[in-house]
Amino acid sequence: MNKQTICIKDLLKFKKNLWILSFSAFLPYFASGMIAAFIMVWLRELGASFLDVGLVNAVSNLALALSFLMGGILSDNYGGKTVFLLGLFLTFLSSLLYGASAWLLIWFPVGLGLIFGRIAIGFRESSSFQIVYESSEKYKRASSFGLLSTFKQLGYIIGPTVGGVIAYIFGLKAPFILAPSIILAAILLSSKLELKENKTINSSLKLSFKEVKNLLNLKSGISTLIFISLLDQFFLEIGNPFYMIFLNEEFKAPSYILGLCFAVMSLGTFIFSIVGGVSSDIIKKRKPSIVFGALLMTLSVGLVAFAFNPWMFVASYFIAGVSTAISNVVIPAYFTDVLKENASTIFGFRLATMYFAGTLAPLISGWIIQVFHSLRLPFIINFIGLIIEIFLLLIIFKE
Repeated sequence: MNKQTICIKDLLKFKKNLWILSFSAFLPYFASGMIAAFIMVWLRELGASFLDVGLVNAVSNLALALSFLMGGILSDNYGGKTVFLLGLFLTFLSSLLYGASAWLLIWFPVGLGLIFGRIAIGFRESSSFQIVYESSEKYKRASSFGLLSTFKQLGYIIGPTVGGVIAYIFGLKAPFILAPSIILAAILLSSKLELKENKTINSSLKLSFKEVKNLLNLKSGISTLIFISLLDQFFLEIGNPFYMIFLNEEFKAPSYILGLCFAVMSLGTFIFSIVGGVSSDIIKKRKPSIVFGALLMTLSVGLVAFAFNPWMFVASYFIAGVSTAISNVVIPAYFTDVLKENASTIFGFRLATMYFAGTLAPLISGWIIQVFHSLRLPFIINFIGLIIEIFLLLIIFKE
């Protein structure tokens, strides 16, 4: 017991760069959290149709997929700090577009802001993976990812609560106007990261893709996990754009409930990120945690698919947050267990394939809602798809 206690204490000691990265990541998640619950509702209120919402999400998912891949390649070649700063700049541009829509009262800037925001996420996530990979000791990578995830979700806990209150008092456009100043603070803080930028630069993008192909031929579960992640994201994107619309239009939920959903989801992730990371580093077993996370996400979607009360959405979001906490630390840790080089490129490739797979899903669900006049049907399809994913994880994924 004493030995285990010492190990846990050691796992919770983090380097300075990890603290700076975590604080830097907190601010854009706080700003995003203020407005995330209202983006789809804001699109609808500014005149976007269900098909418009589906189209915007399809394009933004395609942009996110490309940014994950390019962010991973650029991080391996130019270093994580440069790409992280680029992601923050794009986040700032996105927040300016959201703010402009509040004055112009047309939905197009919101859609464009969502697209730039998704590109920014891809760059930030790929580069932060690279920074953690280089700045943390191998034996406590999951714990380090847990620290980063904890701070990101802390932003998402405070952000939706603040955003919900501000929107309730001053109107829906107020959080969109406040966001840019918060992103500027994040840019200033992240400039203090002290990282070696002496990466060996590949002269050809073709070479990076060749490296991806070679590394995927490794006798490991990497290829299998990428394939399952692809299916997972496709089914999740069937429902993702329409959670808040379903809650708002079917259940007439007040704005504070919309904000509360995101707050409790982040609370679940916040609570379980460090716990999941430390546990994973101690037991060194990734598959049980990955399967458990998938089970929780399936339960979360099931609560919405068969919801009869808005508070079922709140419960669903909390469970989804716990599932996300597990995925955010265990899956990156598994990649660092297996990969010895070009880890950001391969991890970015996984994220890219996931969101490529999810590109068409919002269009399909938008068409389903438009034709069958049912906001519930996409979530039932999502639920069935996640059940299939669990069986695939149990049968074909070998750690």
